[in-house]
Amino acid sequence: MSIEDKPTVWLIGAGFSRSLGGPLFADLFRPRFQGDDEQLFPLKQYPTLARDLYVSRLHYNAGKDEGWWRDAEDFLAFLDSAYRNVDGPKKGMLRMLGKRVRSKLPGAKKMTPDYAHAWFLSSPVAVRRALAAECSAFLLDLDDTEECWHPYREWAKSLRPEWDTVISFNYDRVLEHLATKDAPKLKVLLPSDCPNDGSPLTGDVVPVLKLHGSVDWKRDKDGPVQLGDVKQILASETEAPFIAAPGRSKQDAVKELGPLWKQARWALEHAGALVVLGYGFPVTDTKARIEIQSAFSSGSTGPDARRIDVVLGPDTSKPEVRRVHALLEGFKGPRSVVVAPEKVPPRGLYQIGALFIRPHYLWAEDFIFDYGQRTKGA
Repeated sequence: MSIEDKPTVWLIGAGFSRSLGGPLFADLFRPRFQGDDEQLFPLKQYPTLARDLYVSRLHYNAGKDEGWWRDAEDFLAFLDSAYRNVDGPKKGMLRMLGKRVRSKLPGAKKMTPDYAHAWFLSSPVAVRRALAAECSAFLLDLDDTEECWHPYREWAKSLRPEWDTVISFNYDRVLEHLATKDAPKLKVLLPSDCPNDGSPLTGDVVPVLKLHGSVDWKRDKDGPVQLGDVKQILASETEAPFIAAPGRSKQDAVKELGPLWKQARWALEHAGALVVLGYGFPVTDTKARIEIQSAFSSGSTGPDARRIDVVLGPDTSKPEVRRVHALLEGFKGPRSVVVAPEKVPPRGLYQIGALFIRPHYLWAEDFIFDYGQRTKGA
């Protein structure tokens, strides 16, 4: 069910999976004992993954304490820059940081002094695997009979082909699971599934466009992005999942996902409603914000009003929440903006061509369960 029988785009961020156990960026790489990671990722099945996670955590938290980065996004962008510029100062800074955390590394007495630099900084594979593991752990021991899954199942079943499009910036496989179990018309698309010219999709499916890749996507050398087995990908010591992590290399990954972005742009241009579910337009997603804003504001649904429903949690006093609301006011294009904290008035009672921005003081799982009632009459 779309919003008010308008073509609807659902814009999904990390907050969407939060109640299922999915991590927010603020949760990534928190301190943890190596043995805890080995319980999630046993050495027999994932030979070095627990080590990758542990070492990533050590570097992240040591650098954060020293003020090198503020959060996981900064950390990943810093590392990406160091990988791309082997002679730059960031690589040297990370080498020194590695020496300082060396004593906490497993088997430290047997290591050469430059071990952390030689292994951890040799390529982005280690930290990318660690990031993918962080975004996958909550689904490894999946029990979808738990009550927390109910709103998601009902929402997925309510989506309608030709009316609804899901755009996700999450790496996790929540949407894939819903498509398999509860909503067969929900289809996660690979770049090869989309027309290169950005023309609309045909077929009786609700498209899911993962614009930053997925933990179960891979890319062989010089080959296309393809679907893989997430456990096999995480177990590989040489292959990282195809995800557009923060940093300069994100732009390269996004280029390879170009057909998905073109399809997303088409959906946004033709949308009458946009629902922002747990997506905060991170600073490292500047390109995404510009693309989404440009597409939605340039699109037109004639004289009808367009609307944006914003669902970022009940605490709207947070600076990041207020920032998103301010950013969304720039989506108006030629329309006038009406911020509607209460119910949006019925058709015929609002200014022609208005853009209504409606905040909902709820978590994503609260909104999707009964969104039909909450947006009725708008």
